[in-house]
Order: sequence, then structure tokens, then C-alpha cells
Amino acid sequence: MNIKKLSELECLKIMDEFLNIQDDPKVGIFWYDPKEKELFGVRSVIASSINTNSISDLHEKVWSREYNKRKGKGLPLGVWDGDYKNTPRGRIFKSGDGFVVKTGKWIDDCPEVKELIIEEFDLKDSEVQFQYGIHWVE
Repeated sequence: MNIKKLSELECLKIMDEFLNIQDDPKVGIFWYDPKEKELFGVRSVIASSINTNSISDLHEKVWSREYNKRKGKGLPLGVWDGDYKNTPRGRIFKSGDGFVVKTGKWIDDCPEVKELIIEEFDLKDSEVQFQYGIHWVE
């Protein structure tokens, strides 16, 4: 196995590159735990790094992988118990110069989640619209 050793300068250069992009707006998926008032299962990428409007990860697949991993290791299922559709979820899309957050009507009962989404996906300096998505409307 050929492992490249990085010099301290190379490590600092990589860290500097990450510093410059860490606050860039992201697209992706998430679930929301209304009891704990927190997002979980977040999958995201920097919006400018992809040629599509969102990531390719599907809620169903991410949920299934996490559920099976926990079950296989004998770990508590916690928030991953049950059907992925029964837990509040949403997706962030690029839309023109801004972003659209698609969720179900559950968001009306959890207005605090909007700020969490904006923070998690670094959308604070972007135009953001929250919309019901037919796929997520319960």
C-alpha cells in the first residue's frame, strides 16, 4: 500500500481550502426530531459543486442503511425506528439564485426548524423559500 505522507504545509493548505468553502450554501436532505428539536440524518453537499438541483441521496435509502447498520450492530434504533415517512423530513434544492426547502405540512407545527435548516445548510446569506412538496405532504 502506497500512503502519501503530507507535510505540515500541505495539511495547512488543505485546511485553508476547507475554511474558504465551509460556509458555502448546501443542498441535501434531513429529518427533524420534534421532541429533541434537532435535525438528524443530514446529508448535504456544497450547492456549487454539483450540476443538479439537489443531491442524489434518497430518504428511503439513507434510512434503510442507518436502520440496518444499527440493527446489525445491536445498537438502539432510536430515531431510526419505524418507517422513514413517519418522521418529519425535507430536501433542499437550488432554485435560480436561491434555495427552496421542500417539506410536508408538519413544518407548520415546528416553526423553529426553519432557523435550524438555514444554519445547517449555510443558507443565511441566501434567498430561501419554504414550500410544501407533494412528495412530503402528509
